[in-house]
Amino acid sequence: NQDNYDLIFNLGISHYFISEYENAIEYFTEALLLNSEDYNTYYYLGLSYAAIDKHKKALDAYTKSININSNFALAQYEIGKIYQIILDDNKAIEYFKLAKRNISFDDLNYRLGMLYYKNELFLKAMDPIKDYILNNMEDIPTLEILGDIFIKINRYAESIDVYSRLIDHDENNEIYYLNIANAYYKLNNFEEAVIYYKKVV
Repeated sequence: NQDNYDLIFNLGISHYFISEYENAIEYFTEALLLNSEDYNTYYYLGLSYAAIDKHKKALDAYTKSININSNFALAQYEIGKIYQIILDDNKAIEYFKLAKRNISFDDLNYRLGMLYYKNELFLKAMDPIKDYILNNMEDIPTLEILGDIFIKINRYAESIDVYSRLIDHDENNEIYYLNIANAYYKLNNFEEAVIYYKKVV
């Protein structure tokens, strides 16, 4: 039955999930000839193009998906990933922000937070990085970045908490002790600051 949209779409899905992307593209394209208003088909067509590094075609498919469903966060997230690949940070941030209005998961939070951090938008970087760290406490490099963010936005008590956690991971890292000492100094807690400066020395 070549006029059965559901059948053809599911053939596309089947090929997609066994990594036969060219076949998936063929079936998704055929499905769209039968139903051009299904945002999910455009989304999977975009995923299939992205899987074979045809980013321009993927971007076009994702854009059509969100033209039909403007709140479809997964397509917005995928558009953000493409702009991140081509180093358009502003566009990537724009689409990751749109996605985060309706959905939250680790990779989205990480990518958005790191883009903000890279562009020195430290206050904006804080929340997505915190959301990511809640599920990834063993990601030491990102935990270090969160500590640095807290220092840069003058949230010294929270930076002390982060670097104390980092010391549990590496008790010989003098940078952690120095950052805690500086934070206590900024908080006018000179007694604790001296204790940590002595540890550095």
